[in-house]
Amino acid sequence: MSALNLDSEALVTQDEVELYCALEAGYDDQRVKILVNGVSAAIQNYTERKFTPEVACIDNYLHFDVAESSYNVIDQLLTEWTPVTTLTSLTIDGEAYTVGDVVIDAYGGLLFLPTPVSTLKKYVKVVVNYKAGYAVTPSDIKQVVYDTVSFYYKRDFLQYTTEVSAAMQGGRPDEVFFPESCRKVIRDYTRDML
Repeated sequence: MSALNLDSEALVTQDEVELYCALEAGYDDQRVKILVNGVSAAIQNYTERKFTPEVACIDNYLHFDVAESSYNVIDQLLTEWTPVTTLTSLTIDGEAYTVGDVVIDAYGGLLFLPTPVSTLKKYVKVVVNYKAGYAVTPSDIKQVVYDTVSFYYKRDFLQYTTEVSAAMQGGRPDEVFFPESCRKVIRDYTRDML
């Protein structure tokens, strides 16, 4: 079996976890790497935020405006990930949109289009290329990683593997995945708490 590495989106290093958890020589480093990768993914999936510097993101979806009276006008879009640092390109219904004047609410992930797009279609294909991330991972988020990795490292191997694997499969993990002491911190980073 080949050695596992930390993902590029891991929020802490193995050395940082080793120091925080006071792990002694001979600890299961593969288990620590699985946990760091899984917990990092779970935090970012739960909060819908990229906490690593400038990660390239692509949103590809069908836009539907629930306000039926105005569904034929698109004047704003919502990104999957935040905070948005750079809008690279935007395609609406197969047409490139000029991104230079788009107003970006970085932390909310809203893109306000200066020139609304009118369409007679109820569902419109949208492709957004952008970068999202923090210049430096916030210290309270790193603390959540340390505490959650420590919490799961001390638990039964089979039980934690199932929970960590489920949490990193995309989508939003259940809040109870995180130790109780960490829940308020991650909750405060979700969009609905902004």
